[in-house]
Amino acid sequence: MKIKASSEKEAIEIAKTKMTLLDGNYTIKTIQSPKKKWLSKNMGVYEISLLDNDPAINEPQQRQEPALQYDESSSYVSIKDGKITVHNPSEDDNSPLLYVNNEHVTLTVNDKVVSSRIALKENDIIDITFHHIEPINHVTLSFSEDRMVATLNVVHKKGKTFYLKDIEKTNHGFIEVGFNEIAPQEITVQQCLDLLENANIKENFIDLDSIKTFVSDSNSSSLIVARGIELVQSQPAEVTYSPSLLEKTITDGMEPIVNKGEVLAHKKQAAIMGTVGVTLTGQEVKPKNVKDIILQAGEGAYLDEDDTKVISSIKGRPYLKKGIITVVPVLYVNGDLSKEMGNINFEGDVVAKGNVLDEISIRATGNIEIAGSAYNAEIFAENSVQIHGKAISCKIQAGIEQSKLYLASPYFIEINQNIMTMIRKIKANTSNNPQDKINIICQYKESIENKIKSINELSSLLDKNDCFKIDNLIKNLKNSLIQISLLKEVGFKMLLSFYNELAEFLDEIVVLPEETINLTIAYAQSCDLNSCGDIIITGKGSYQTNMVAQNEINYTNPVGVVKGGTIIAGSKIKAGIVGTTGEIYTECKVLKEDGIVEGNFYPGAVVYINNVKQDIVTIRN
Repeated sequence: MKIKASSEKEAIEIAKTKMTLLDGNYTIKTIQSPKKKWLSKNMGVYEISLLDNDPAINEPQQRQEPALQYDESSSYVSIKDGKITVHNPSEDDNSPLLYVNNEHVTLTVNDKVVSSRIALKENDIIDITFHHIEPINHVTLSFSEDRMVATLNVVHKKGKTFYLKDIEKTNHGFIEVGFNEIAPQEITVQQCLDLLENANIKENFIDLDSIKTFVSDSNSSSLIVARGIELVQSQPAEVTYSPSLLEKTITDGMEPIVNKGEVLAHKKQAAIMGTVGVTLTGQEVKPKNVKDIILQAGEGAYLDEDDTKVISSIKGRPYLKKGIITVVPVLYVNGDLSKEMGNINFEGDVVAKGNVLDEISIRATGNIEIAGSAYNAEIFAENSVQIHGKAISCKIQAGIEQSKLYLASPYFIEINQNIMTMIRKIKANTSNNPQDKINIICQYKESIENKIKSINELSSLLDKNDCFKIDNLIKNLKNSLIQISLLKEVGFKMLLSFYNELAEFLDEIVVLPEETINLTIAYAQSCDLNSCGDIIITGKGSYQTNMVAQNEINYTNPVGVVKGGTIIAGSKIKAGIVGTTGEIYTECKVLKEDGIVEGNFYPGAVVYINNVKQDIVTIRN
């Protein structure tokens, strides 16, 4: 046993309290001698071992009754029934030592806390403070994330009260602490009910039997004691569509996509509306609204007897528009299309396996695909157009023909906003001075006239019918502005009427098609290209060609060149090289304010975003 002490004698006295030491049955070895310090006495380290022939060597080490007998002439300390007694008849250095090392008790001698040991005198004022542990019986309430379930949780812990154990008279005493357990108070049903009531849980959701079970079971740590009305989520309709119906691009195989009798859509489950849930505090939780999908069959398709399947009645290409499934026939033209064959006007898809030659017109309610090239032709499709070769001096439209009017929509939208703001400000103006109202009119009239100027600049890109529609709108607008400038009541009526007329016009031209519509071509020269969706140039690029796309214009070849012409897109233009070393004028315009134009620009290239000219870095020759 290793013991810290100031001398061998003290080490032996300490060892006697922990093990049986008799004359000749132990050895003592100095591990570290005490070192003298000026103001304090350092401790040494001693090792005391019982001899091998001593039967006590294998017994557990414990404090034994001291071998010395203490009388009135001896110094000692003792503890009896919690009282510490100190006897020190002389003033020598042989004062009894008392050791303390227990977190549950604090020993104070003469108002100073003892951290390890202290030499005691008879006149010392000794205080003992116990740190009792209170019993814990803590009940809490927790909720599920949706506040539909409440759970009572309890923490049971016994408490402890501490006391000093008795020690006989000794010169080296060690404080030992005993304890008595304190059982926690029992949880009551009312205590749990009060907790639920304070949480505003409705009485009809409380499970009283569960609370009683919870209270009676001392081993229970948590239990669900209240449930709201569970929300039953809605289930959407489940419809499986044929992959060919969802295909958005024209296939390269030039074959019918579906055959007669093929299932195009199968409704496996109708939409089911869920039921309202109620939280524990009485708040309703509504399920999501779901709409049922009603299968509808158009031309070239029919519904089965249960109205759960749409089946193709012909060979052709399927379409899903506004919830109606149709199948259109496909017209195949083998070889080139020439004057001798005449123009084509077909309700369905048209696939030409050769070239389209001079002065040929192709119109189709579906897609148009040309395996070769097109020369001096007019090509109009209500859906997508794909030309695998080039187009020279052609007019090509993918989507509704009036889609070019979309170019004017940003300006007309701003005009309508100016009109409504102007009318509101005039009506809010309470001044008797007419000039104040005239100033308001002049302010917005100038802005409107600037927008009209921008619209007129688009006329070169629009068809005659489009220009006619826009001219009539602008004529009505100008007449309305003249009348309101005179502060006549009829002017207000005319301007409000024009506002409604323009709003209806914008609703028609701004609506984008349900299906993805693309105009895809390898190369275009001296052409007029228009698409309700995207324009995609896959080959060398374009030369002196005007393009309008409601969404994007994308030159997929990194070195695709835009030489001359005006290209306009709704949101983005991505080109390879724009312009030429000869500085040919090439204009790129994006209508949206957050639009993007990407490319490498030669001098002569001009970029506009939201009608604002952009600064660009050009390639130096």
